[in-house]
Amino acid sequence: MIGTAPAGHPFAGSVGEGEAVRIFTGGVVPDEADTVVIQEDVEQTGDTVTLKTAAALGRHIRKAGLDFTRGSILAPAGRRLRARDLALLAAGDLPSVSVRRRPRVAFAATGDPGWPAYGTEHRTTRVYDLQPDVVSYPEETSMHLWERYQFDALGLSA
Repeated sequence: MIGTAPAGHPFAGSVGEGEAVRIFTGGVVPDEADTVVIQEDVEQTGDTVTLKTAAALGRHIRKAGLDFTRGSILAPAGRRLRARDLALLAAGDLPSVSVRRRPRVAFAATGDPGWPAYGTEHRTTRVYDLQPDVVSYPEETSMHLWERYQFDALGLSA
């Protein structure tokens, strides 16, 4: 055992034949290394490491670019960012991302809108009051309006 490589701190030396570097989960595999053996499959006494089972070439190594490649879209425009999106953006080593706050739009019935929207005879000369729908079902209405027009609906009572 000639050194360690904790996550975020790559091993600074070179690895030769018959040598080992302890690599922690998320650590960078040294350029000269071609296989990782998990600690459960080795015995270590001081700086001597003995394999309990044969090592398979390339095993337990994830190649760079396996999750995404340079130029990949990690979060499409207009997407509402969630924790997993932020984690992916951080993994992409992006120094910053442009975001915008979701607009909030209020619907306020003013004056005498007149007729309920449902259960009445519809005529082109009437103004129908949709305000109760926005107030009664703000979550559903807001989600629908966000999906369609990219804004939240706030119901206001007159």
